[in-house]
Amino acid sequence: MKLLFLHGLEGSPRGQKPSWLRDAGHDVIAPDLDTYDVRSHLETWFAAGRPEVTMPPAAWSIPLATAQAALSTPGIDAVVGSSFGGGLAMELVRLGLWRGPLLLLAPAGRKLFGITTVEVSRLAILHGRHDDVVPLEDSVALARDAHADATLRIVDDDHRLTASVAAGLMGELLTVLVPPMRP
Repeated sequence: MKLLFLHGLEGSPRGQKPSWLRDAGHDVIAPDLDTYDVRSHLETWFAAGRPEVTMPPAAWSIPLATAQAALSTPGIDAVVGSSFGGGLAMELVRLGLWRGPLLLLAPAGRKLFGITTVEVSRLAILHGRHDDVVPLEDSVALARDAHADATLRIVDDDHRLTASVAAGLMGELLTVLVPPMRP
């Protein structure tokens, strides 16, 4: 399966999640999202004590352009986004650039981008009940309100989902999104 993987603010194209996907035999396109401006913007807002975190588009224009360029790769079967990358994937959907299967891992779409719903063919969300970065309630509402066939898996994990990814739950959700072809 050919996947576009969008990493989080502290992730990378060589992190645990894209590495797990590659080791599982997937063809993974994982661009290096330059998140410096995003992190700087968030640090400034948190330091100022601002309760809202939704970022202006200028703060994430570089990662968005990188994600758009990667999305133009022919044959992508599904988009996988983790935290900030999940929000970025939701922005690609909002812009009408992706309507196919979408796997979101503790997505920050509502928190950082102000996005509360997506319209895709199929949606799967993996979120840890001990996440102290992105509210679990955001994923519950997204699964409930999505214009898609949605699956939400709440796990006994934190924001990084390290144990859940290692246990193969990300892979299980991918097979829900894009079932293997029968011979």
